[in-house]
Amino acid sequence: MNQETEITRRLSQLKQEAPAGFAIALHIRFNAPQFLFQTYPKPWIDYYSQNGLVMLDPTVRWGFENVGQIRWSKLAANDSDGVLALSAEHGLKFGLTYSFGPADRRSIASFARSDREFTDEEVTSLYTQTDALTAAIDQAGRLDDQTQGYLRKMSVIFTHP
Repeated sequence: MNQETEITRRLSQLKQEAPAGFAIALHIRFNAPQFLFQTYPKPWIDYYSQNGLVMLDPTVRWGFENVGQIRWSKLAANDSDGVLALSAEHGLKFGLTYSFGPADRRSIASFARSDREFTDEEVTSLYTQTDALTAAIDQAGRLDDQTQGYLRKMSVIFTHP
């Protein structure tokens, strides 16, 4: 299986497992990710961006300060700006954040559901799929310019469906 097919397959699987959407920011340096994949509802993405919520988001703050995974319900007490409540109004009621990698190029992935908390088995699957996606994308550094261009296009497509 080629890298493009593998990446597309992993992103599709993550979308199925996180029916309200996800945001995956890979290899963040100087607060900008090398790749950003988002499938949250467009009204939420627009609202979040227009109101600069990334600076207030407890999931992002937690992701920069920690490695591992945490359910959004455990972050509610640290959400003085109400970002999680606003996300719930947009259908992202239950979520999980997974943070990994070294501090100088941290990766943060958040996944959402509108109906219930993720089960422990779903949590394991989400971070296993995310690790596999990251490994496939990391191969891009050793791939030709065409494949690297495909990855950047996929990042834009998933960010702006």
